[in-house]
Amino acid sequence: MISEIPTGRLSYARAWKKAHPQTPEEVAAFYRNSDAVSADLEEWHGTEGRQEWTSTIVKMAQANDVKTVLDVGAGTGDDLKALLAAGYKALQLTAVEPNRALQEALEASGLCVADRLELIFGDWDMVLCIDVLEHLTDPRGMVQKLCELVPVGKWLVESTATADVRNPSHLQQNWGWLPNGQLRRAGFAHRMSVSRL
Repeated sequence: MISEIPTGRLSYARAWKKAHPQTPEEVAAFYRNSDAVSADLEEWHGTEGRQEWTSTIVKMAQANDVKTVLDVGAGTGDDLKALLAAGYKALQLTAVEPNRALQEALEASGLCVADRLELIFGDWDMVLCIDVLEHLTDPRGMVQKLCELVPVGKWLVESTATADVRNPSHLQQNWGWLPNGQLRRAGFAHRMSVSRL
């Protein structure tokens, strides 16, 4: 259970409000250049609740003979690092523009970092997209691409914040939206829910 706003998130929110990005290009530049993004993600991934998510993902992979993992918008890469430690091949992909400091840290950990989703092909045993869609101007387009990357019988692990006034980079136009209907229409079956807060 995460009971309070991490201090990094507060600095992230202030940085977002100060930059006030309006276009997709301005949003991308914010993610690339803001040190506050790194501080927020590092702190959030260190919380007990978020570490429980990572543990759940590793257990799911082990229970379902997962061999390949694609993480779309992996942030600090903690989920992939845990999967790599458990013996899985993993490719890191950042859907929102990778922050330079995070990209360097991920590459130093031996993770492959790609910044263009359209260059990713193939079938994946597990695709992760955790807390990404609420940041995107076209989350439905991202869901469509995710559906193309997950073959029948494999796993998509997805989390979307529906409204978070504490984090202004969760675009207000996405508040209240979830990809559940789109995923159902694409043939996905719901298997598990994990508490968010």
